[in-house]
Amino acid sequence: MTMKCFEAAVCILACIAMCIGPSQVFAHGDISKFPPSVQILQYNMVLFMNPDDLETRNKLGMAYWLAGQMEEAQKQFEKVLKKDSRNFNALDGLGLVFMKKNALEKAMQYFNIAEKVNSSDILVHVHKAVVFEKMGRKVDAEQEFSRAETLAQGPADKQKIKDEIKMLTKSGAERS
Repeated sequence: MTMKCFEAAVCILACIAMCIGPSQVFAHGDISKFPPSVQILQYNMVLFMNPDDLETRNKLGMAYWLAGQMEEAQKQFEKVLKKDSRNFNALDGLGLVFMKKNALEKAMQYFNIAEKVNSSDILVHVHKAVVFEKMGRKVDAEQEFSRAETLAQGPADKQKIKDEIKMLTKSGAERS
């Protein structure tokens, strides 16, 4: 699909969404279960109606990340940070973008800032561990994985760690 066709589709769907109301845009529930291309379309519809919705913009950034569109993902996270420089999800998201681009030092910078904003987030420690592994810093990686495991509150959190590693592996930003 060309960019003009994509933009036209977003405009048409946004008009429909405005007629039925923003709450109906997500009528199918959690759209994160849909393929990234569908997520991108739906998040763009919501942002057409409310461009200042930082949560949706972060989700759009992650959808672009999952689709392998790193430049678009980076743009979305940077837009969030222009409005909220301490937005944890945007900081972590930019770390993921730079990890996938193999700009490991820059990825670590963003993960470190994200950790300062929310040190109890399990996944930022997983992300840092993966970067340390890719840098060949195995001891640091193990310390970060250990922190993540320590923060895990039970089986659901431990599964979250496994799922994140699986997602990173699937996306090409995997552990070495």
